[in-house]
Amino acid sequence: MFESKNLIVSEYLESLCLKIKEDMPDEVFTCDIYAGQLSEGATNGLNFNVKKGCQLYLTLDSMTFPKGEILIGEATFVLYCAALPSINTRGFSLEGLNAVQKIIGYINEQEYFMQGLMTRPEFQLVEQMENKEKSNRLYNIFKISYRQRIMLNQS
Repeated sequence: MFESKNLIVSEYLESLCLKIKEDMPDEVFTCDIYAGQLSEGATNGLNFNVKKGCQLYLTLDSMTFPKGEILIGEATFVLYCAALPSINTRGFSLEGLNAVQKIIGYINEQEYFMQGLMTRPEFQLVEQMENKEKSNRLYNIFKISYRQRIMLNQS
């Protein structure tokens, strides 16, 4: 979808969500672009309605560039994964953890994601952030954070 080696961040986010949802229908119920962190109170505006697999929320966390004419730097992307706990655990989502592991492998292995990016992803953090109760149901929230070297499209 990208026409050059320069990254258009909005196109990357849209393409990533679409590709993950298309290619991983057993693991991913929905994938949406989300504005910001999933911290205290931020989940109140999200509609969790996953029945199986997980719901993904993708965001751009940061972009950093050293000084120079060409904007070459690093972008950090974050995926938040909401999943229901497994029946045979005490509130932990094995299905969510399995989905997270497959999503990491998918992003790491796909040549598609090399377009517009200068390096393979470098995963910084994978964690089970919190449990969140919504509509009398408990959800596990997982966080996947990864960084990639980019050349930003400036036009």
